[in-house]
Amino acid sequence: MSSNTDSEHHHGWATGNFQAARRVDLGDCRLVVATPEWAVEDLEAVAASRQRLKGLFGPHDEWPQADLSVEQNRTDLRWHRDEFEAGTSFAWLIVTPDETRSIGCLYLYPTQSPNHAAEGFLWTRTDLTAIPSQRIEHRVIRWVEHDCGLENVIWPGRSVSHADWTARGFVNYYTEARG
Repeated sequence: MSSNTDSEHHHGWATGNFQAARRVDLGDCRLVVATPEWAVEDLEAVAASRQRLKGLFGPHDEWPQADLSVEQNRTDLRWHRDEFEAGTSFAWLIVTPDETRSIGCLYLYPTQSPNHAAEGFLWTRTDLTAIPSQRIEHRVIRWVEHDCGLENVIWPGRSVSHADWTARGFVNYYTEARG
């Protein structure tokens, strides 16, 4: 019988065995690596959903700023791409099946929790009509929880309140990395 060590809780990420998918077809949508080439389309989705996004990473997080520019967004997406390539965090844009429109984003970040493999954050555009955002989010969460290769992902702000997560002493990777 093996003991539950930190690396076992991380199921591959901490030991370097986790290989994140670069493109995932989920039917109504696809996940593609967040890269600077998507800066305009991503900013459009962010701008359409700004009020929903406030506090995504915690109640004191200021992203996205009202005056977020394409170039600032491109810099942020460059950081996400570099992190993905280094295997330190993973961000995917949620795009339409034809990959012409950004409709949200999925982030998997390292966690300070010894009981979880990662912290997951997810959002979809507030102006989706043809495909309900709830259905898209359900599909993305299902993929993360059953098919992405990480076990026991926690969803601060969804499956646990930000207040409870913060009270446990866990700091959000993205908020801290952005300083």
